[in-house]
Amino acid sequence: MEALVGAGFVVYYVDNSTTPETIYYGIFSGSDGSYTLTGWTTDETQATEVFTGSAGTVAVAGLDADSDIIYYFKETTAPDGYSLNPDAVTVSFEEVTGGVTSIQTATVSMNDTKLASLPSTGGLGTYLFTIVGVVVMAVMASLYFIKRRRDASDN
Repeated sequence: MEALVGAGFVVYYVDNSTTPETIYYGIFSGSDGSYTLTGWTTDETQATEVFTGSAGTVAVAGLDADSDIIYYFKETTAPDGYSLNPDAVTVSFEEVTGGVTSIQTATVSMNDTKLASLPSTGGLGTYLFTIVGVVVMAVMASLYFIKRRRDASDN
C-alpha cells in the first residue's frame, strides 16, 4: 500500500450524551502532516483540514484518550489522481492504568482508489489516415466526374 501525499481530513467526534447528538470538529495548528489540537467547534466550516505530509502520513496530537470517545477521520480532499474515500475511519483509545502521564497512540489507514485514465487516442497516425482518405476521395470524385463528362460527350 502506497502512502499518499496531500490527502486532507476533517477530525470529529459525536457527543451521544446530548439530544440531538452534537458533532464536534477539530481545530488544529501545524503543517506537513503534524498537527496539534487547539480546540473544538460545532461548525464544520470552521474545522481545520489536516493534510498528509511529505511522508504520506498525518499525526494528530492532543486528542483525549478517553475510552468512551470515538474519533472519526473523514477524507475531504483526495490526492491528485485518486478518488475521495466516502468512508470515515475511526480511532479510539484503550484506557491505560498505572502512570501519572501516558502517551497513547493509535494507527489507522485509509485506501483511496486510483482514478482510471483513458488511453491516448489520435496522434499522427490518425491525421495521416484522414489526409490520405480525403485525397483518395477527391481523386475518385474527380475521376467519376471526368468519366461522366466523357460518356456524355460521346453520346
